[in-house]
Amino acid sequence: MREMPTTPKRTLAWRPYGADKFRDYVVSLTVVLCLGALPHTAWGGEAVVLSVGVVADVNTGQVYIPSQGQSGLRALETTGGTTVWVNPEATVPLTITDDQVVAKARGATGSLAILGLNATTGATIQRCEGSVPEWLQTTLGHSHGHTFSLWAIEHEPGVVDVHWAGQTWWAEGPDPGPQGQAAARNDDSGSFRCDLSTGTVVSLQEGLLSAPLAPEDVLVGESMLRIGSGPIVAPPADRVFPAVGAHSEQQRVLQALLDNSVVWDVPLPQLVPGIGAPD
Repeated sequence: MREMPTTPKRTLAWRPYGADKFRDYVVSLTVVLCLGALPHTAWGGEAVVLSVGVVADVNTGQVYIPSQGQSGLRALETTGGTTVWVNPEATVPLTITDDQVVAKARGATGSLAILGLNATTGATIQRCEGSVPEWLQTTLGHSHGHTFSLWAIEHEPGVVDVHWAGQTWWAEGPDPGPQGQAAARNDDSGSFRCDLSTGTVVSLQEGLLSAPLAPEDVLVGESMLRIGSGPIVAPPADRVFPAVGAHSEQQRVLQALLDNSVVWDVPLPQLVPGIGAPD
């Protein structure tokens, strides 16, 4: 097992918690993902993934995030945090390839939908649908009775490898007994390759790649972007507001810095254990 980095870095592996006996297994899986026992690779393409649901584009000078308080994905220009476009179909950005933003979208049971969006306009260019188990709940994160992780890595321009892992277990309500608990337990992972020029999907068998380590920050144009936390009041939809002001509660935020000063910030969906993320 390789050594932990000397400087703490964020990873895209979830750190789930729970009170049931299945917790130890879930935590063990997370430790494997974090320490890199699985092969690691780079994101590739123009993407810099700062955190789950936050993808910076070093070519266009934009950053892509889930919309706060409503469905959709939006692109922000990094100079002032202004919304450039919103795509209502997409929910969570994953990476960038060949001038396309790769994003998760809502799909039917037993299906994992991936979109390719025009990075300039936000228009949907292509849709891929990979098969997943019908029991899989594809809401990102960890909540009572389920956990789900998803990441995508460029294979070549216009083609991405999508990796997912999920578990379910009994977590609340009347104890169903040993047989009921066993029936509620599911655990699986898989990968498929999505060609965003044709929509073709091919199942991959060579094994799961863990998500690459995320940087602490990234320079896009003149703005240094980072994930922070601060006292943020839930804003009106699509409002990006100055970082200085009266706020009432702590919330995860995307911050843009210039000369070491925060010039704007925007609240992010709380992608943390127990709350999850947009579908």
